[in-house]
Amino acid sequence: MKKAEARRIYESIVRRQQDPALLEYMGQGLFQTRVFPIPPGARRRVEIRYSQLLKKDNGLIDLHLPTGTVKHSRRPIDTLNISVRIDSTQPIKTVFSPSHPVDIKRPDDHHAHGNLTLPNVVSPEDLRLFYGTKDGLVGMNLVSYRPDPGQDGYFLLLASPGKVKLKKAKAVPKTVVFVIDRRGA
Repeated sequence: MKKAEARRIYESIVRRQQDPALLEYMGQGLFQTRVFPIPPGARRRVEIRYSQLLKKDNGLIDLHLPTGTVKHSRRPIDTLNISVRIDSTQPIKTVFSPSHPVDIKRPDDHHAHGNLTLPNVVSPEDLRLFYGTKDGLVGMNLVSYRPDPGQDGYFLLLASPGKVKLKKAKAVPKTVVFVIDRRGA
């Protein structure tokens, strides 16, 4: 619906002394809400359902949910609940959030859902969630990041084995060594 038409409908409902709400996308990831009536000092719960066409790059789908705009609020939000549902025609190999500890559940190969609950939110960063879909036994995806064109970047390699049924056997003892360079050079 066009912005002007939505505002006209909202204002006509207000004139009839009913309780409407209007959500407007202001650009730059910013939403504005109009909720009527709210007496001074009163609290109201606002629920937003949000759908987005996601970008896919080399088998990796990127969800960017602009929650950082909460910083424009004068008071902290008591509780911010975010639920994410993924329905994919291809098998989902990897689900990863670099920004938040999202609790991901995967009931089957084609579905995943996750929840994030943040109490007393002042200024959260935007939610980023990636998921990979690839055919084959192992799904591999590469996420790269370069802060500035003149600086070195970083990368994350996500490797996820598919569901393979193995025969029960005794685990073979092994030694695993992790080398972590914390120098930042």
